[in-house]
Amino acid sequence: MGSVLSQEEVDALLQGVASDDVAGEKDDEEEYDPEEIVSFDLTAQDRIIRGRMPTLEIIHDRFVRLFRLTLSNALRRVVDINVRSTELIKFGEFIKTLPVPTSMNLFRMTPLRGNAMMVFETRLVFTLVEMFFGGGGDVETKAEGRDFTEIESRMIKRVIISGLEDLQTSWRPVFPAQVNYVRSEVNPQFVSIVPHSEIVVVVTFDIEIGRAPMSIIVCVPYSMIEPIRTRLNAGFQSEQDEKDNTWSNRFKQNLQKVDVELIAKLGEMNISVRDFLNLQKNDVLYLEHETKSPISIEVNGVKKFTGFQGAYKGHKAINIDELIYQPPEVDEMLG
Repeated sequence: MGSVLSQEEVDALLQGVASDDVAGEKDDEEEYDPEEIVSFDLTAQDRIIRGRMPTLEIIHDRFVRLFRLTLSNALRRVVDINVRSTELIKFGEFIKTLPVPTSMNLFRMTPLRGNAMMVFETRLVFTLVEMFFGGGGDVETKAEGRDFTEIESRMIKRVIISGLEDLQTSWRPVFPAQVNYVRSEVNPQFVSIVPHSEIVVVVTFDIEIGRAPMSIIVCVPYSMIEPIRTRLNAGFQSEQDEKDNTWSNRFKQNLQKVDVELIAKLGEMNISVRDFLNLQKNDVLYLEHETKSPISIEVNGVKKFTGFQGAYKGHKAINIDELIYQPPEVDEMLG
């Protein structure tokens, strides 16, 4: 146990507290270099972007399916495409990752403002061109320091336009934008779809044709899709439900116009084949049915009602007496 303070020590301690002159350890005040202080802007674009955009992921998944089929048909071989990643980064950081040359293809999504970009890596360009001309795609061409040839540029432009058509189809259920090709560049320094400090959505797709995987990148400025952010969060599902309801209503309307066969069975009996072959005109068949008993009414071969035969306005008629089978509502039939 520690020593007990004497009365003099207690009085001295209380006096020191009253005069704010207690001796003790004090944390040294840290000194900061003004040059090391970085301002924090809470209104900056990269601070206000929150949450995922699940509908945007659905759009890209659909683009993968469409573009995979487009390339497979064009190359006449199986092409596999998958979404590798979706990132929100500054445009300046993204553009630094692109080598020279790179096939950068600008496009618009009218009526949205600004340009977006579809990027094909250099090796993919050479592989596609070689395959279009009958090669195997195992190309080892080094492209550093040169532009694409006119033939390479034309062939890739055709692929890009087909890809943009698939992208437009993918966007249609969410937002009916008109996707149009603008121009192509090979040097990242000449591409400035937004200022370097602005945020872009960068979606990277892995494409497998030859031995090694290659990549396609779609870069869309966040400011471009921000006006339709609510649609990207929930619009796809609601529009899809609306389409489903339209289809269901049309189906129900057409279903009610379908003709069905209704037969009122007056009776039936069993006879042998010999008696059947010997039937002649004016022969009488005795049915196993009493006149006062209800008869069976069938719809497409299924018993649905019972009723009684009679006459109405000079025509033979059936008066429905009992409902045997309760038909389900059309909504239940549609699930």
